[in-house]
Amino acid sequence: EVNSIKAINLLDQLPQTNKTIQRKAFVYNNLAIVFEQLEQYNEAIKYHNKAIELKRQLKGDNKITIDNSINNLAKSYKNSGQYDLAIKYYKALLEDKNLKANRPKVYALILDNYAHTLYLLGQHEQLPKLYYTALKITHSVDSLGYNAVAIYQDLAEYYNDKQQKDSAKYYGYKAKTLAERYHKDDLLKTLRILSKIENGDKAVAHLNNYIALNDSIQKKPTQHKK
Repeated sequence: EVNSIKAINLLDQLPQTNKTIQRKAFVYNNLAIVFEQLEQYNEAIKYHNKAIELKRQLKGDNKITIDNSINNLAKSYKNSGQYDLAIKYYKALLEDKNLKANRPKVYALILDNYAHTLYLLGQHEQLPKLYYTALKITHSVDSLGYNAVAIYQDLAEYYNDKQQKDSAKYYGYKAKTLAERYHKDDLLKTLRILSKIENGDKAVAHLNNYIALNDSIQKKPTQHKK
């Protein structure tokens, strides 16, 4: 946060060329992501909007980078509980007929987020079909499978909510297997989901693993500074 603000102050002192505006937009995007990670969603939304405003001032075709920021903005609205606004932006992105053909990984990611926002709103009419559509696209373009983690998590939550425990466990453990390979934040979320799906000792084990992993992540920055 501090370094991003310093960078913006330096950029403000330069001639406002296309390159300067571009770099300011990227720094604002970075600042928004910082506040997203800090769960300060109103600040994240403010800076995502600033990044979008600057990107729209740039010369040339900047649709991809603008769409990326709009997707990030929608995520902040979703995480802040402003689901109707998240739906608005996700739908706008999905209405782009070229997105699926040109950027299938991104399309699948947005579709999953759109579906999960519908789930959070209690609008389950299109579920789980949208999840499976996103999963099919992801499998067709992502040989490593990393992008499937979020979809598996969302399917696990969906089926657990529907009291379909076998399906919930199936997707929960698929998410865990992938998350263990790639990213501790995804593993944290998966362990939390599994602690709700399982019962008895298994639920306690997942919860204990979640607490231990969370503690280890929290301690790492301090250890690194030493």
